Amino acid sequence: MIKALYAEAFDIFTFNHLDVIKRTLKFCPRLIIGVNTNYSENHLFSKNERIKLINSCLDQEIDFLTNVNISVIPFTGLLVDFAKQIEASLLIKRVGSHSDFEYENNLSSINKELSPNLETVFLPGNSKFPSISYDMLMKIVSSKGDITKFVPNIVANAINKKLFPSDF
Repeated sequence: MIKALYAEAFDIFTFNHLDVIKRTLKFCPRLIIGVNTNYSENHLFSKNERIKLINSCLDQEIDFLTNVNISVIPFTGLLVDFAKQIEASLLIKRVGSHSDFEYENNLSSINKELSPNLETVFLPGNSKFPSISYDMLMKIVSSKGDITKFVPNIVANAINKKLFPSDF
């Protein structure tokens, strides 16, 4: 059975992330969601909080979980090493723009050199869910704007509780 890996930092879990997961599960019933903890930048949520939020979103948003096998696992180090460790043969990447594709295609070539058996599948962004950067999302949040068009309610509530605890 093919095992796919979809890996990012997932600092803020968006509808775009959820869309990639749902679309991947249509052709690959075994999916590992790798939560990358390499980044030295400050994260809004800790590793454990990110994992909990992703699992909560999956429980609420994916109605066919009984027919698939999903695991959310943190990792550090190179993505190809993690893929080997979990025996994934397919790497899932979302590309929202031409520049995303160029960047991810270059990474795919490097990953192929480091791990010849790892294939990369590019999923184009879904126009139903606008792409939004972490910085733009945080600008909306800091102005107490509505982010529920971009993130599941569970995530929006967690962000607001973390940034504006006195409001809850």
